[in-house]
Amino acid sequence: MCFKVWTFLMHKDILGETVNFIFVWVILMVCHMAYRRTVKKTDELIFPMPGYPFTDILTIAFFLFVLVMLLLDSNMVVSIVLAVIWFACLLAIYFLRFRRKKRRAM
Repeated sequence: MCFKVWTFLMHKDILGETVNFIFVWVILMVCHMAYRRTVKKTDELIFPMPGYPFTDILTIAFFLFVLVMLLLDSNMVVSIVLAVIWFACLLAIYFLRFRRKKRRAM
């Protein structure tokens, strides 16, 4: 029984491996853009990203395009919806914990 459930989840990508992969790379690009805004001297960078910021924006646009294409596949809709709910819950937990720490500091 457990094997059948696992096979179903993996076959339909319900666990959202694809969506999580896209999420991680979009977050990496957003963090890179935020990091580069804080760096004043680009000479100090060991390996500057070629084509910054165009390549960051292009990468994010590519992954959003892939996400839209995945939404057109009926097998992926459930996975994407569950991933969005999951990330919304994580974000809510993060902000609740952050606000509590901020209130304790005051």
